[in-house]
Amino acid sequence: MTGLPAAWNARARKPAQVARRMVSATARREPAAHALAVRGLGGLATLAVLMAVVGCGTAQRRSTTPITVPTASAGTLHLASAYPVYQVSAPIGITVSDTGSTTFYSLDSYSSCTIIHLQRSVKGGWQDVLPCASGQRPSVVAIAPTSTIPYTLAPGDAPGNPNAWVPGIYRAVLMVSTRSDGANPTVVAYSTGFRVGI
Repeated sequence: MTGLPAAWNARARKPAQVARRMVSATARREPAAHALAVRGLGGLATLAVLMAVVGCGTAQRRSTTPITVPTASAGTLHLASAYPVYQVSAPIGITVSDTGSTTFYSLDSYSSCTIIHLQRSVKGGWQDVLPCASGQRPSVVAIAPTSTIPYTLAPGDAPGNPNAWVPGIYRAVLMVSTRSDGANPTVVAYSTGFRVGI
């Protein structure tokens, strides 16, 4: 500014200098803020990868523990479970059928005082559950050719809970005789295994 005192010229230059300093400070802050944003996104990406790995590991652990159930026996005497899987509080339905021409006989002195042996897999073996405790003399049950006999077994083998099953693999077994008194059973039939509570 020509003709003005030097002090006025200095005051006129100050706003421009302040503006330049503000622009410079803003430019310095922008890269820092960008770096923080990048680091934040990188942290989120790492967390997502870790969660995916953990999830995959859990799924693999579940899929590598298949449950194997026994198959049914062959022959004209058949036992079948109503369902392949039961809840621990659900009754178990077993159907006995004879597709042959021979009448078989059995005693109702086994699980829940029926002709069925209900068994649970225990440490590689089979354990009878719900033994008959009526104290009465067993009756003979005839299984005629082409006949079908349904049975329903209420839960009750869980310790401390008379209305539940112990979770595990179960099967039904039937031992029959060709004698009319049911003595000396010579034929044994097995159902396909089924799961309870697992």
